Amino acid sequence: MGILDVESARPAQSDPLFSVNVSFVPRGVGDSGTDSVPWLVEEAGSRAAWDRVRELAPSVFAGFDEIEVELQGLVPTEILGLCRSRMAALLGAPNPVEKGLGEKLERLSEWPSSPLFTPLDRAAIAFAEQFVMDVTGVDQSQVDSLLEHWTTEETLAFVNALWFSEAMLRLGLVVGAERPAAPAWGEAE
Repeated sequence: MGILDVESARPAQSDPLFSVNVSFVPRGVGDSGTDSVPWLVEEAGSRAAWDRVRELAPSVFAGFDEIEVELQGLVPTEILGLCRSRMAALLGAPNPVEKGLGEKLERLSEWPSSPLFTPLDRAAIAFAEQFVMDVTGVDQSQVDSLLEHWTTEETLAFVNALWFSEAMLRLGLVVGAERPAAPAWGEAE
């Protein structure tokens, strides 16, 4: 397994995608009744559970919202929606509601052979599957498949979007529901 050839295009540290500053200061036991979290079990699968988790580390979740909004303009919505849905299915995570994907979403499990999916769709979904199941197994041919359609910078943005999406899906497994979208991304709350 070799080193992937995208390192040379790493954005400058001033790039907003890489410089979101999130600070997390854990509260002391008893600061806000967080000695135990029986509410997480009671409220699992609900928006209320996410709101309670957000209260434990508000600056972290504000950072998540900032990252999500930043990624919105960098990766095609349809591609990221297909990849998020596929990753959710593979992880057994609460499936995000992806709007505007229509028949592609219904036939997502058929992506390798269905004529509905473009070569870019296939390259992105294949990369996302490998990324979520074993990121160390991503190989240069998978990166090259993306680079046939995107610039190096666009590919890096896509990989960052996958990382963020996977983290939120896995957090959703803990909470028992998908994380609500950042207000500037989805519909107004």
